[in-house]
Amino acid sequence: TDDAADEPDGSVTATLNAGDGYTVGAPSSLTADILDDDDPPPAQAQASAFAADAQLVSDIRRWRGETDQGQAHVDRWTRVLIALGAEAGSLAPMSSSEAQGYADNGWTRWERVVAELKRKEAHDAGQPSAAPAVEPAPQVPPTPEVSITGGAAVTEGGDAVFTLTAAPAPASDIEVSVTVSETGSFAAAGATGARAVTIGAGGTAEFAVATDDDAADEADGSIDAVVAAGEGYAVGGSASASVVVTDDDEAAPPPVLDDDEAAAAPLTVSVDDASAEEGSEASFKVRLSAPAPGRLYVFARTREATPVSAKEGVDYKRRLTVAIFDKGDTEDTVEVSTLQDVQNDSGETFEVVLFQPRPGRGESFEVALGDAVGVGTITNDDPLPGAYLARFGRALAEEALDGVAGRIDAEREPGMRGSLAGYALGFGAAPGRAADAASPAAVSGALDGAAFGFGARPAVSGGFGAGIGAPAGRSGAMGLRDVLAGSSFALTGAAGASGGSVALWGRSSRSRFEGREGAVSLGGEVSTGLLGADYARGGWLAGLALARSAGGGAYRDPSIAPLPGGAEAGAGDMEATLTAAVPYAAARLSERLSVWGAAGLGEGEVRLGTGAGESLSAGVVWRMAAAGLRGELLPGGGAAGLSLVSDALWTATDSESARGLSASEGFASRARAGLEGRYRLGLGGALGGGASLTPSLEVAARHDGGAESGFGVDAGGGLALSAPSLGLSLEVRGRALVAHADGAARRSGFSVSLAWDPRPASVLGWSLSLRREAGGPSGGGVDALFSGGPFAAGLGGPGATFAEGLEAARWTAEAGYGLAAFGGRFVGTPRLGYGRSPFGRDYSVGWRLSPDASVAGAPDLSLGLSATRREGGADGAEHGIGLDIALRW
Repeated sequence: TDDAADEPDGSVTATLNAGDGYTVGAPSSLTADILDDDDPPPAQAQASAFAADAQLVSDIRRWRGETDQGQAHVDRWTRVLIALGAEAGSLAPMSSSEAQGYADNGWTRWERVVAELKRKEAHDAGQPSAAPAVEPAPQVPPTPEVSITGGAAVTEGGDAVFTLTAAPAPASDIEVSVTVSETGSFAAAGATGARAVTIGAGGTAEFAVATDDDAADEADGSIDAVVAAGEGYAVGGSASASVVVTDDDEAAPPPVLDDDEAAAAPLTVSVDDASAEEGSEASFKVRLSAPAPGRLYVFARTREATPVSAKEGVDYKRRLTVAIFDKGDTEDTVEVSTLQDVQNDSGETFEVVLFQPRPGRGESFEVALGDAVGVGTITNDDPLPGAYLARFGRALAEEALDGVAGRIDAEREPGMRGSLAGYALGFGAAPGRAADAASPAAVSGALDGAAFGFGARPAVSGGFGAGIGAPAGRSGAMGLRDVLAGSSFALTGAAGASGGSVALWGRSSRSRFEGREGAVSLGGEVSTGLLGADYARGGWLAGLALARSAGGGAYRDPSIAPLPGGAEAGAGDMEATLTAAVPYAAARLSERLSVWGAAGLGEGEVRLGTGAGESLSAGVVWRMAAAGLRGELLPGGGAAGLSLVSDALWTATDSESARGLSASEGFASRARAGLEGRYRLGLGGALGGGASLTPSLEVAARHDGGAESGFGVDAGGGLALSAPSLGLSLEVRGRALVAHADGAARRSGFSVSLAWDPRPASVLGWSLSLRREAGGPSGGGVDALFSGGPFAAGLGGPGATFAEGLEAARWTAEAGYGLAAFGGRFVGTPRLGYGRSPFGRDYSVGWRLSPDASVAGAPDLSLGLSATRREGGADGAEHGIGLDIALRW
């Protein structure tokens, strides 16, 4: 409506609501500014001009001088004038110098600037108008722009702290003019007014404003600071800041008024605090101290609470609105929409501020602001970062326990053992036998000898061909992280006079996890490095390991609507780092029973990146406890054997409270038990001396708590045929996840291995092998059934059926021939390898020179050379050459 009353500029907002047959896109709402075109009375115009903020005046002068920035400045200062029209009553008076400037230049210049800017705003709204004419300005060196930010809220009597930032940092000290004012009556005597603050080459400077701890009860207020124009710098976009000052005095009881006194009492308007669940509406009650004598408008806007958030309006929708009171009304409601996210930021606050109460047209009565600030609290209990920390902590605990388990089972022979990129380096181990620095062999079977006889073997059986089992789409090229993730070493000293020995060891590993917490899906990768030392004597062992773990991942909740502007509020990334100490011990209590235990304590940090561009971080504390046992239920050494393996793990990873994040707890637990049985049947009469048939069976059960809770049962078995007189060995193995609380969890593995060595007692002559694998690992006994998380997937991918795993089978074949060299003291072995899977093909050729262990006095020196070609990757064929040397003395 085009009325004749002079009033603040306002706005109209149109919002699309959800309905049937369509979805709401982005943006879902738009706001149109409405400009008042009525002139104020002369006295009011002069008072409003003198009430204009000193910064606005300097900004307008700067716009007129810095014409090289053109349209951006016109738009910027137009918005400033609109804000001035809406909140003129809350702006600080002009300084004496600014007032004198207007006296010197006259009001004509001010009116011309205002007219030009309003004409430009009208032009943008569709009315024909010419933009203000500007003249090019000469180029000048970059001038530092100075911005100001306020610190945390203070209680009266404390110091309000402000920070000035110059960008870029000045080459030498600059003196910045700042005007300090207050809302309420809190500043100490002489603390307000103009002051100069020096910014050095560092680019920042702080200054404090003292407040007075008086005895008067009053509404909370603020200390306000504005950067004024000056020489050697320009005023930045954030030219003003406020620090909330909280009153700590108790209110005096209200006086008892009779009807006449109540009618004569001044009318005040206040706003209550409010709270809301995330994603709902926060309702702020706006109250009058007495019934409204006529129509009353009270403007209200949202703003960030102190301390200021890194991103304004991330947790709520910013709003400028008006509360309307008709005659006789005492309250109205201001609604603010809160926004949904996935991080646990319970207690996030914002404020609704009342300003410029104004009687309606034709009304005449006075209204004052009472408690004009309402605090809105957003409550929620979202899963992040707790869900991520639970999985990160569990991955770290499992990697640490894998290292500890390797030390408990490790041989204590003096010397050094190691592995590089998952290949065990023998350092003098006999050909055909692979050495692992930190863990026992993970794969069983007749074909688990060294690949190409090099004294080095991949982490999964099958020689060079096994390397093609990488997931589809992942390159076979190996980077530094891949090399480190599969590397380890163990340096063991000789036994001392007491019979004990000390070992120094280390290993690095990398694992992945995936999970779901309600509607949130998350996954990540954890890399862990361990460095430890232990002492073993007789049947017991004690040691300490230091762990350093780093993880990264991502999360997404598709059910959360995008933020205004299109940012995905339900998606983001996560990072965590942690350093921990892990003491451990093991003891063999008898010939048939051994036990072990470990603990862990560490600290670190977690960082959560949100879809709105926030980066939130908090400190992390990690705790772990684990224990296990292994018992031989049947005496060892016979044809039959039956073993019991059991362990339990508990880990908790908690984050501290920080800005934007509440304290979170993430825990995980597991309890496992398994049986492993075997029976060896001699077949000497049918297949010659030493022939045997050995069936085996493993069954393991586990219960996981916390992340991915549930109960599951794994089963595995195999049949191994060995006929040394014929040089043949055959093994068939399989395993599967029999049951799990989550019906979608599936895991299986199957393998068939055939090997021929006509002279098994010698490293000379032919050796051939053929292997077919499908799904995940098929061997390894109960240890393999225990490995991995409850949802570990095989080659067929997460949730793949056994039939799908068979379709993704891989084949590997190897052939080699051992030749005597250098007078029979060495063996030279050329070998060929071929591997094939749905992801590509591998070709390999190699040669190895190693000492013949059957010849006394042979130098303990080994040399190896290999070349590989991998086809079928996304980047075309890949080639690799490997050279290794091992010398022991």
